[in-house]
Amino acid sequence: MFTRLKQHLDPEWMMAIRVSVTFFLLGSAWILFSDRLVFLLFDNPEEYTNIQSWKGEFFVITVAILLLLMIKNYLNRNRKLSESLEQSEQRFKKVIEKSVSGICITDKYGVFEYVNTAFCAIYGYEVNEFLKNKIDMLVDENLRETVLEVHAQLFDRNEGRQGTWAVRDKNGVAKTVVVDTVPITWVNGKKRLVTFVSDVTEHIKAEEELRRSEQRYRNMMEQLDVPLYITDNDCRIVFANKAFRESFGTIDEEAFCYRKIMGAYQKCQWCKEVTDLRMSEKFESEYFRESDGRIFQIIMVPVEFEPGVMRKMVVLRDLTEILQDKKRAEESDRLKTAFLANMSHEVRTPLNAILGFSDILNDDTLSKEDKNRFVDLIHQSGLQLLNIIDDIVDVARIEQGDLRISTIPTDLNVLLSEVMDVMRLELVDGGKPELKLLLDNHLPAGFSVKTDPLRLKQVLMNLMNNGIKFTKKGVVKLEAFHNDKEVVFNVEDTGIGIPKNKIPIIFERFRQVDESSTRVAGGNGLGLFISKNLVEGMGGRLKVRSSIGNGSIFSVVLPLHVLPYP
Repeated sequence: MFTRLKQHLDPEWMMAIRVSVTFFLLGSAWILFSDRLVFLLFDNPEEYTNIQSWKGEFFVITVAILLLLMIKNYLNRNRKLSESLEQSEQRFKKVIEKSVSGICITDKYGVFEYVNTAFCAIYGYEVNEFLKNKIDMLVDENLRETVLEVHAQLFDRNEGRQGTWAVRDKNGVAKTVVVDTVPITWVNGKKRLVTFVSDVTEHIKAEEELRRSEQRYRNMMEQLDVPLYITDNDCRIVFANKAFRESFGTIDEEAFCYRKIMGAYQKCQWCKEVTDLRMSEKFESEYFRESDGRIFQIIMVPVEFEPGVMRKMVVLRDLTEILQDKKRAEESDRLKTAFLANMSHEVRTPLNAILGFSDILNDDTLSKEDKNRFVDLIHQSGLQLLNIIDDIVDVARIEQGDLRISTIPTDLNVLLSEVMDVMRLELVDGGKPELKLLLDNHLPAGFSVKTDPLRLKQVLMNLMNNGIKFTKKGVVKLEAFHNDKEVVFNVEDTGIGIPKNKIPIIFERFRQVDESSTRVAGGNGLGLFISKNLVEGMGGRLKVRSSIGNGSIFSVVLPLHVLPYP
């Protein structure tokens, strides 16, 4: 109980209690025992009378000496305590002044009683500019009332609080500070609030810049048109860009790259550990995925995905299409070379005929019949050369997207007759006596449509010319009919036919079924390429059915734009 009493009483009260108790005990003992002590020590009545007269003075002197000793001891203890407190205060002030955090002490009303050097440095004020002013001087007008209310609540509740505030320094510069306010009680019982302030303006700016920088890089990675992902050392995907998600699907916490990309259940043999990768260096590899035959180029580099945490960033390029394009480009170069070699032959043949027969015509001994025959041969060679040049021009227009189609009303029966007349001239030399040309026309008389007659004739004659070229005996037939939506022209022959594996390539430029240098039939490999593009330019399609030894059927299918009968 006495211990509890000491905890609740200040030192002055304790000293007063000690003096009172001492005086009470001494006085009581003197009253009770002083007379008995005198009778015991002195038997002479005169001595007893003298001692009795001095008894009061002795008591006062004794008490005075004891009180003097107690007061001296008390003052000595207070002096040591004061010196200790002063030393402690000096140490406390030095610590506060040297602190990198701003520290201020305020009373109940928010008035500054103390500020350290760091606090002044944060806000740009001198010490005397703070003292006797309130804390609301540091915030904007709209926050002043709120700051004082919060301060008063903390003071009344005797509680602390941490928070972030937007403030302004002496020059009006906006800053962000983190404050930590704690209540304290002085020795004299007075309450105050101590506030620790840290200026985090630059830190927040750095964090914001880092966030923006990270967002920029993330956006850049998102916009890349090649798949990109980042994994930890266990190959777990922690980031994947849009191209990756579109190619391989969404990712979750258990998405491993070898499962998502390769469809495997264990780490790829070529994969590197993070510790094996060096900054500013990259690891490259190629991977063939057996499941679908695709080929990937893999570029792996180390990145610091989070502060102090290294990750693997992998750029994944699907080389399948690129390699296929490269193969096609190489094939195209090869075909161009073959085409040029073949074209030189195709051009040289009619040119040699023109030059040779022109030279022969200078012979005056030639008969009129021979001259007429040679003139006819020169004319045919000129037409052949003109056809070759026309094909080259058409190919150039197709590749430039400048193919011209002019649709006009066209009587298809007349057009078919003209095609057959021209084609019959191909057989007048008697080179294929067992080959016949037939027209199987199911179109009604006067049947007219809107199309390009010159281009349609060019296609049909090219198809029939191919039939004649690859058919030694039998029939080359041109058939025509229509339904409610389309008009169809079939060119059927009984020739050598086309292998199934060659059908997909015959409509490509410079391609022929027999591309060897020993092929029997001539040609520049452009006819079917031009025909297909002409038919598609007229809104139709060109199809083929064929097999080795059973001939071929080429079908030109055009949309039906029927004109009313005249």
